[in-house]
Amino acid sequence: MLAPAFPARRRTVADGVLLVNGTPVAETEVGRDGAAPVSVSEVAAIVRRQWQCGVAILSPRTYGTPGALAEALAQALNEGAELLVIDADSAEDMRDIAAAVQHMSEMSLHVLPAGSAGLARGFADVMGVSPRTPPPSPPARAMPMPVLAVVGSRTQVASAQIEALARAGVQCLPAGDADVAQRAAAMLSAGLAVAIVPGASDHRVVARTGAETVACCGEIGLVLSGGATARRLCELARIEHLWIVGELQPGVAAGRAVTPEADTMPLVIKGGAAGDAMALVAAIHWIRGEVISAGGTL
Repeated sequence: MLAPAFPARRRTVADGVLLVNGTPVAETEVGRDGAAPVSVSEVAAIVRRQWQCGVAILSPRTYGTPGALAEALAQALNEGAELLVIDADSAEDMRDIAAAVQHMSEMSLHVLPAGSAGLARGFADVMGVSPRTPPPSPPARAMPMPVLAVVGSRTQVASAQIEALARAGVQCLPAGDADVAQRAAAMLSAGLAVAIVPGASDHRVVARTGAETVACCGEIGLVLSGGATARRLCELARIEHLWIVGELQPGVAAGRAVTPEADTMPLVIKGGAAGDAMALVAAIHWIRGEVISAGGTL
């Protein structure tokens, strides 16, 4: 069962089509993304590139209650559907979807739900789990923690966030420049906040430079922006687990990164288009346990 809507980030699904701000996703800047372009907007068509399967598209609002939706999902499975794509455009829809999955379990019908943080929040609401927004900051330190931000996304949102970092006094180093990792590590050792940004490089170079910087440093905080960038950096830096404790903004998760040696570092991780213009500045303040100033300076 696939429910990729994330209403809090204005990402909805209507008739099986993924929309961002009401526009089919393939027609937005996400469709032109250099790391993972989305060339079609139909959720089932994206899945069928890897798996030829029977599909049913359903909407919670058609059935009115989670129980009725669960029965409709069960009927679709009985009729041969292997992939259930669920429409949604509100937090209430996400809660109804989560509740329908629970009803199906009570009917001894089990589906594998997959989706965004919007679906996870729906399950949390149904289970009575209170969200932690904002999450508790890391323990206070005598001196501000050095923080490395690694931004691999080229979305308009990410560009605005990089500009906000620069205005806040964060040194933004293009990944393709010479000795970037060494220069960033030296600044971090002095307790500063540093950002590695794309410049003329793609997300793979950004991720590699970020991982090289992490390897040169002691205790630091880490901010990752861009899904493909974050995944590649975690692989290169041998980060095996992400322990999420809450979110700073919709789609901006906070927690800790864990290595095989059980070393941990404070972490904020987000999609390239997630968060407002001050999201990365706020992430650094959160890692340092600081209240963001009126001007956002660090």
